[in-house]
Amino acid sequence: MVYTLKWGIVATGWISSKFVGDLMLEAAARGVTDVRHKVVAISSSSSVERCKAFIDEICGGDPSITAYNDFGALMSDPEVDVVYIGAPNQTHYPLALQALHSGKHVLCEKPAALNAAQLRHVVELAARKQRFFMEGQWIRFFPLFAQLQKDVHEHKVIGRLERIYADLSINFPFDAKHRLFDPLQGGGAMLDLGLYPWIYIQKLCAEHPDNHGALPRVVTSMQKTKETGVDRHTAFVSQWDALGVEAVATCSLSLDSAPDSAVRIQGTEGEILIAAPCFRPTEYTIARSGEPPRVVTGELAGHGLYYEADAVARAIRDGRLVEDVCPPDESLLLLGYMDRARAEGGLAYPAELEALIAE
Repeated sequence: MVYTLKWGIVATGWISSKFVGDLMLEAAARGVTDVRHKVVAISSSSSVERCKAFIDEICGGDPSITAYNDFGALMSDPEVDVVYIGAPNQTHYPLALQALHSGKHVLCEKPAALNAAQLRHVVELAARKQRFFMEGQWIRFFPLFAQLQKDVHEHKVIGRLERIYADLSINFPFDAKHRLFDPLQGGGAMLDLGLYPWIYIQKLCAEHPDNHGALPRVVTSMQKTKETGVDRHTAFVSQWDALGVEAVATCSLSLDSAPDSAVRIQGTEGEILIAAPCFRPTEYTIARSGEPPRVVTGELAGHGLYYEADAVARAIRDGRLVEDVCPPDESLLLLGYMDRARAEGGLAYPAELEALIAE
């Protein structure tokens, strides 16, 4: 029997449009026969009219979808199994708490909170409420990403792993009111872009069979905008002593990533290159010493967000509260590194945004 997961969508911005667009793809048409997705409700903080326009544009005008202009009303809707949070960064933490208190499972866009203490609060509440919670680190679920891990860890196509450089940089025109540059909206390069380079390092180093769960030594560096004080460049250098590997993760709002080598994975017998942007890889190139380059490709219909949606559906169907490909413990670990970078770089958001919410 095919399991149908019923979604409530919080916010109607760009990322929600991509996520819902992928949910609307027929699962069987992409070879998935055990789960399917149904959007039953969408909410916008601006107006019901905005929701209806979203339903018309993204969902083909589906009359079965309920439009709300109140997030709480959506979370109280008994038809909703799981809430997808695609709202601005600074709202993720309170909205996740609200959804869990309403008895809903939650998939929350990254960053799932502004700091690790907030995220820990969400994770603990999800456990108490016996509800599924996951941060939307969607590229972890790409089949191409699993193949990359296998090529590095098992097939050792570049020999012994030595060094990784992973970058996500996008040159955005400065606008003090834009969410990327506004501290009141949790702005900055790191929280918006910095997770993606870290995912490559986490999957290739932390999950390396020879690492045995060891944590790295991490050094951070940050440059901030003079106008608003959020980070425009941030870098992490991590030393994985059990592997003898150095891994560098960088992000920027002032530059673009190198087009052909946003990610460079180097070993004793060659390297793997991944083109920009690294947040949606469709192929990688294996360049072994003395051999012609070989390209490994992956297929993507839509935007590719359905892979994580399928994983969420299977977890909820099976009664699992954690998805092992993207467990909350790893989200907490990476957000902890970001907390350290902000502390060392002198970047603090307004106290009311960083505070814990009393239950």
